[in-house]
Amino acid sequence: MHYRKSKTITITSCIFLGTLSLTGLNAQHTHHVAVSGEDSYGAKAYRSISAAAQKALPGDTIMVHEGVYREWINPPRGGSSEDMRIVYMAASGETVVIKGSEQVRGWKKVEQDTWELKLPNTFFGNFNPYSDLLQGNWYSAKGPYHTGAVYLNGHWLKEAARKDLVLKSESEG
Repeated sequence: MHYRKSKTITITSCIFLGTLSLTGLNAQHTHHVAVSGEDSYGAKAYRSISAAAQKALPGDTIMVHEGVYREWINPPRGGSSEDMRIVYMAASGETVVIKGSEQVRGWKKVEQDTWELKLPNTFFGNFNPYSDLLQGNWYSAKGPYHTGAVYLNGHWLKEAARKDLVLKSESEG
């Protein structure tokens, strides 16, 4: 895939919007998460919400401190009853942003306002949204397009199937 007009790009594959609950405050244990934390045993705070979720048991609270967390969260447990939930919450007065996107750097200028970046498949872990095509009877756009998207300053950039199509449209104005 090739895109134009970018210096800083955010690649978005999915966005997880967590519900932060204020119930269950009599937690058996509180796991803290902070951007300055570490995902290792014995750390004062975890770096990722996912690492805290792996350790949390029913009745625990995961307290997320100020920052942007770029991760996919798939908790292995949810709780055992209304009174023994695993509660995820932002620390009081702190702004927490959870994004299923990644900022990437290292873009190389091709020509004019056309830039490219090559990432290895390993960058995406178990799921590469740029190898997954949009499909379904609801989908009528001329494509093919992938489930991954590239954003520049909050705006989605249209995907081109080949680099020559991007360069051609650039030269045609």
